[in-house]
Amino acid sequence: MCMRGKCILIVEDEEATAFMPASRLRDHSYTVETAGDGREALSTALRAIPDLVITDFQLPSMNGLELAAALRAEGATAGVPIIMLTGRGHKVSTEVLGATNIRQMMSKPFSAKEIVASVSLILTGSKGTAERGAARPNGQPNIAA
Repeated sequence: MCMRGKCILIVEDEEATAFMPASRLRDHSYTVETAGDGREALSTALRAIPDLVITDFQLPSMNGLELAAALRAEGATAGVPIIMLTGRGHKVSTEVLGATNIRQMMSKPFSAKEIVASVSLILTGSKGTAERGAARPNGQPNIAA
């Protein structure tokens, strides 16, 4: 459960893909929770109230967009920012982004360095950009992968 420091929830159905960013984030003093599918992620998020969610787009039981919408609809998680990972370069419309808290779309493969930089920029509200983009200074997500 997220109790100390900044807490990140990583939602990925492939353990090997989740291991690397989770390990690197823990090395940078983040508390990390993990979930293997969308429904488990929603339950975990409502229990742990993470500071940020990193989720895959394609998940069993509830995809990443459905998870983002569900998190936005819940009072306790309504403002939690999201980094969406995609393995197929999915594009998300401006309308969908406006209905969620997706701050960045990131294509796989990604590096642990990119994840840590993006998380740090989003959580600190920095006006800079990560290697592959973070939230723009105007608050709009950078959806270029």
